[in-house]
Amino acid sequence: MTKPEENSGKSGQRKIVSETQNNIVYTRITNFQGELLELIFDNAKNEALLIFKGEEANLKGQETASGTKYSNDQYLFIQWKEEIELKKDGKTIFKY
Repeated sequence: MTKPEENSGKSGQRKIVSETQNNIVYTRITNFQGELLELIFDNAKNEALLIFKGEEANLKGQETASGTKYSNDQYLFIQWKEEIELKKDGKTIFKY
């Protein structure tokens, strides 16, 4: 599998790059602050690997009426429409 092309992460630009292969979705999200959030979604298992600022965490998909939600005991990833938020221990650490 190949990963999505590299993003320069320049501040002031926000960008989402995704690539799908065999139920695996690689996603790289850069916010206005130039922070990079990487997610590897395994749609068959309803799981995701989160990579942010050198930390990795395995998340489980949560059922929602709308949008996407993955979490574990420490992290919560929420995507709804054009908004993305990552929380660690209840504190927002990434917004798009």
